[in-house]
Amino acid sequence: MFQGANSDPFGYDSGPFQLGEISTSTNTYRTDNQVGYMSPVFAGFQVGAGYSFNVDNGASTPGGTSISSYGVNEPMNQRQQGFDLAGTYTNGPLFVGVTYGQTNSMSALSSNGLSGHIRQITLDGSYDFQVLRVYGAYVRGWNGLVGAPSGISTGDGRYSINEQPSKNATAYSGFTPAGNYYYSGMKQSAFMIGVSAPIGTATSIFATYQHQTLGGGAKSGWANGNGSAQNTFAVGSTYNLSKRTNLYGVIGYVNFLGNISGQKETAAVVGMRHQF
Repeated sequence: MFQGANSDPFGYDSGPFQLGEISTSTNTYRTDNQVGYMSPVFAGFQVGAGYSFNVDNGASTPGGTSISSYGVNEPMNQRQQGFDLAGTYTNGPLFVGVTYGQTNSMSALSSNGLSGHIRQITLDGSYDFQVLRVYGAYVRGWNGLVGAPSGISTGDGRYSINEQPSKNATAYSGFTPAGNYYYSGMKQSAFMIGVSAPIGTATSIFATYQHQTLGGGAKSGWANGNGSAQNTFAVGSTYNLSKRTNLYGVIGYVNFLGNISGQKETAAVVGMRHQF
């Protein structure tokens, strides 16, 4: 529902700096076994909905037991259903949207004293003033992150992003369907502001700032007790070589990466895009 430049000047091609890093339900969250519907546009309004019978084949249960791929011989209590609802409104230079995503926790989690589904709501919008386009988004999440924090992929070895104490205080790493990280009681609050501007007929520049905080159960237990706010700063530019081909470059900095004190990341992305 929120692809392209409507929500984020960085779109899909900017590594850890796009809006999807704090709100994957907005533009980058993919689920397995999903059916969906997208309505026609009526007077600028459009709605969509999707339902997944199991959001990630091959995920792990609490305790690390592997789940069979593609749902083969998979116990019902180890499946995670999910659904998404979204709506947008476009009127000339104005765009606004809202999306809600939920991944249901496995019933197998209840044996570890855990409860609550991963839920996330995102509000976003933009307005094009011709000489300048402004963007904004607000994200609210419960019981987990829909998507990894900036620049972090599961299993990179730096830290266990989904470590979760059970009722007997024994930590385990499991339940990571399609980039969802389950953390019972966690609350996520984040926002993004951004701008883009054309420079001449072939060049445009853009920049965003993102801020994410964690609370609830995450405040005392997330990443060994560190609950620092994550701040992301990024700037980029595109240059059109032709009507369908352009060059782009981005550089950015993340402070307290993954909401962990002392974790930082500086990254650059360069590329060339051809649109068929």
